[in-house]
Amino acid sequence: MSVGIYSGWSSTSISSLFGGGSSSGLTSLLGEYNSIRSGAYYKAARQYFNNLNTDTATSVKTTARDRQKAYNDPTKWPVSKEKSEGKVVDKSKDTASVLLSDTKALSSSVDKLTSDTDSVFEKKSSVSKDGLTENYDSQRIYNALSSFAANYNKVLDDAEKNTNTGLSTAVSSMKGYTTAAKTALSQFGVTVSDKGRLSVDKDKVLSSDLSKAESLFKKDYSYGDSIARLAKRAYSSAQSGYSGASGSYNAAGSYSAFTNSNWLNTLI
Repeated sequence: MSVGIYSGWSSTSISSLFGGGSSSGLTSLLGEYNSIRSGAYYKAARQYFNNLNTDTATSVKTTARDRQKAYNDPTKWPVSKEKSEGKVVDKSKDTASVLLSDTKALSSSVDKLTSDTDSVFEKKSSVSKDGLTENYDSQRIYNALSSFAANYNKVLDDAEKNTNTGLSTAVSSMKGYTTAAKTALSQFGVTVSDKGRLSVDKDKVLSSDLSKAESLFKKDYSYGDSIARLAKRAYSSAQSGYSGASGSYNAAGSYSAFTNSNWLNTLI
């Protein structure tokens, strides 16, 4: 019976294909893979192209200045100068890193408005002609509201440019809660636009009854409590999205796999 195109393959051929029937072939493949991962191939290639102008007749390398000229000439490189220096980033990783940073900032800013620890709504005692009084630190509250609004708007903008399903769900819920609280927010200077973006009127915040703001952000199951929970969910989704981004080589020729363990620590 004919075995078709495989009839010409002998045990010797198959053995040769896999490195002589021993583990040497597999070891060689693993060695090459590790060289790629460590950046050794990248470094070797960079050194090779950096010395393209070597005077082969005299075996004298070009001067540092000439090598720099070759380096600055993109036609003498297999990739652009920017890419070789690591300045060209994968757009998916870039988008994921921005999203991760923005969702963390939103979570932190809403926590400042809802936290009982060093609360922005803690009243300050002061002495006046009427005696001892306690008042809100309206400037501090305004600063916290402004930070929250700015970070909230950034995350909404990010969601429009991102395909992260978990993020989209969290942002959709945030917009729903914000729309429902539109009238309450306006009572102390926070306006919700038709597109769901927030803006803060400083003069109105400083002159408003800020107990209404405290009630909207500090109570259990309040607007602030809901936004804080959803902001953490958005951040968690951004973490997952960033963890899924592929690794790459850096300018030093080392391979880096972008994971929570080696990059998130720079944000926290």
